[in-house]
Amino acid sequence: IQLAKKGIEAKQQLIDELEKKNQELKKALLKRSRTTKDKRAEEALVAFKAGDYEKARELFETLRKEEKEKEREHAETAYNLGNVYFVELDFSKALDAYLDAVRLAPDNSTYLNEAGISFYTLAQYDKAIEYFEKALKSGIKTFGEDHPQVAIYRNNLGMAWYAKGEYGKAIEYYEKALKSGIKTFGEDHPQVAIYRNNLGGAWRAKGEYGKAIEYYEKALSVLSVKLGNEHPDTKLIETNLSLAKKEKLESK
Repeated sequence: IQLAKKGIEAKQQLIDELEKKNQELKKALLKRSRTTKDKRAEEALVAFKAGDYEKARELFETLRKEEKEKEREHAETAYNLGNVYFVELDFSKALDAYLDAVRLAPDNSTYLNEAGISFYTLAQYDKAIEYFEKALKSGIKTFGEDHPQVAIYRNNLGMAWYAKGEYGKAIEYYEKALKSGIKTFGEDHPQVAIYRNNLGGAWRAKGEYGKAIEYYEKALSVLSVKLGNEHPDTKLIETNLSLAKKEKLESK
């Protein structure tokens, strides 16, 4: 009768499947009502047996919503545990915790990115790229193309491709991170300088010392003003610039 009301042909295969699902649901509901303290599960079982599917559905929709909230809490706990392990330099356990967070919240770009960082730290670059790509896709969907977090995911992808020796791919992602960073922060932001430093490193690795020097000099001009000459980031770029100039001379 219900099939007819919905305009669905009552094929025997479908009827058999519905009967099977019906029996499975009764068993699951009975088990749930016995193992949980939540009386709504028992109410849903009673409603289902009485044919009041609407009430049973409403009760389970409410329970599902609440359980999803609990899953989010569990995911956050796993993520925080991963951070503790990472700080303790136990990267394998950190990775396990981050992957647990990803399992519970598969679209959370932060959890995906942290799993990628753990894989990267463990020198599993292909897996790092896989998770950074997932983080990027999720981040674009959540924040949009030019969000600072999305730029970080692109920079991380550049970092992983660089570690694999794929400098062209690294440059591709570093350039996108730089472009987004400039759009968000402007030319003279320390984060933009970091992206330029990374680009300098990739061009230097390719033996394109002139390009590397160009990026290092722009990065240094910003950081020396914004952070000061004694800041570790400023000193790092000074060192990179000196090495690039030396290597350029030696290559002639």
